[in-house]
Amino acid sequence: MIARKSHAERRIREYVAKVGSKWKHEIVDLDTGEIMHEWWETHSRQSPTEKQKFVKDGTNSKVVGFYKVYYDNWSDIIDKKQLSFQEIGVLMSLMRFINWESNYLVHPKTGENLNLSELAKLLKTSRSDLSQYVDRLHSKGLLAKVSTGGPGFPNHYILNSNILFRGNKIKDISEHIRFTKDCEYTPAKDITYKERE
Repeated sequence: MIARKSHAERRIREYVAKVGSKWKHEIVDLDTGEIMHEWWETHSRQSPTEKQKFVKDGTNSKVVGFYKVYYDNWSDIIDKKQLSFQEIGVLMSLMRFINWESNYLVHPKTGENLNLSELAKLLKTSRSDLSQYVDRLHSKGLLAKVSTGGPGFPNHYILNSNILFRGNKIKDISEHIRFTKDCEYTPAKDITYKERE
């Protein structure tokens, strides 16, 4: 099935500015001036002196933000009882931290990748309780742990982009590819993404 774009597409622009040693990104509605999304990066592919580029997200002007939950794949998970109600709750809670055009879990204010301790603090739960559910989601292929070093270093996390996503294009296609090879979860329908240029 081919998805059609809304007739009321927003005209938006991504602004990039260096603030100290970090880069601040803002997605701004050109008609209203509303900041639709912002995030921080320690490194940026685009310097503020480069020509600013237009990015369209395809939402209408009344929508503040959105997630795509892929119906066929989510229904398959529910129908086959692949997750307990508690695991569904944790997965839905982790959705809160999905980055724009990337399924890394990031801090909503700083845009920095979150480790388990930081996630537990933001979710107001214990690290040990959250760890059990994160391990279960990982073993079922619904979440990837990204090592930041050797033993003793914290992991970062990516939610499976075959189930849900936030945005239209993906910043780094390798984040999605990791869920297509050697993953415990096999989606009912394969999802494809275009990489943001």
